[in-house]
Amino acid sequence: MRHYFIAALTAIALSPILAAPPQACSVVSSYRVPTNLELVEKAPLILRARVVGEVEVEDAWDRALVVEPLEALKGTLPEGRIAISRNA
Repeated sequence: MRHYFIAALTAIALSPILAAPPQACSVVSSYRVPTNLELVEKAPLILRARVVGEVEVEDAWDRALVVEPLEALKGTLPEGRIAISRNA
């Protein structure tokens, strides 16, 4: 009987800790998602392109797409194929 009592007290004591939302997955309360217009305003180049390949690297997170520009919606249309990485 004593083991059940200790288990119940432990569960009650830990419930506020376990019920808290995970902070690593939560956005801070002051964060505001930028609108499409704000993203367009900040971007120096927006283009329509066809994906023609990818740059293979050792770390999968560092891969880049190789695209063939078709049309510049904002900025100057680059010549030739370009690589777009997540760090671009």
